[in-house]
Amino acid sequence: MIQITIHRALAKIKTTEKRIQSLLRDGVFVSSVVGQTQVTPSGRSVKDVSAEIRSNYDSVVSLLDNYEALKLAVIRSNSGITKETSGLEETKIGDRDMLVAEIIAKQKYAMPLRKAFISTLAEQLNKVSREIERVNARVHDNLPNVLSNIANGGKETLSEAQVASITETYYQNNSCFIVDPLKLQDTIKKLQKDYDEFMDEADSRLSEVNALKLIEVSLNE
Repeated sequence: MIQITIHRALAKIKTTEKRIQSLLRDGVFVSSVVGQTQVTPSGRSVKDVSAEIRSNYDSVVSLLDNYEALKLAVIRSNSGITKETSGLEETKIGDRDMLVAEIIAKQKYAMPLRKAFISTLAEQLNKVSREIERVNARVHDNLPNVLSNIANGGKETLSEAQVASITETYYQNNSCFIVDPLKLQDTIKKLQKDYDEFMDEADSRLSEVNALKLIEVSLNE
């Protein structure tokens, strides 16, 4: 826990959002590799790319949490709330007590960034998966030509064992495989579940508050 001025908090909110957007735009969260080369299309090793993928993911998660913490802290401060404030009307969302203003702020500012993160992960996974399918289909279609060339254009006869061995080696060396240290399919499901649960619960709680809370207002006749 640190203490900073509202001015600095607002500045950090802007820079944090820019860093999130930059990572979502340029960060790599899944890749692919051809054969047993252990080299990705970018020319880097699978080990290095996997480390970068994990680092990018951890950075975005940390930045999203920081952005939300800063945004909600500013909301509380602007509402005149301190540690000594009593009688606050909070509502529980998950395992956290939140002010209505905080819930609305999280819905409006923090959750769209989390949704953008989920979308980025899904888009990259779909793009890499389609490329892998395309490459592997081409590899499969080219197998007869490989076997024919090895058999000297059909002049020689390959045994079943030779065909099986050549086919296995060919696929191992030319097929495209995913580099997915984050297990994105499962990760996306979890992130989407967390997102949906908060949004559903927030909508429900806000509806309850709006239905029950009374306000005083002076209106012209």
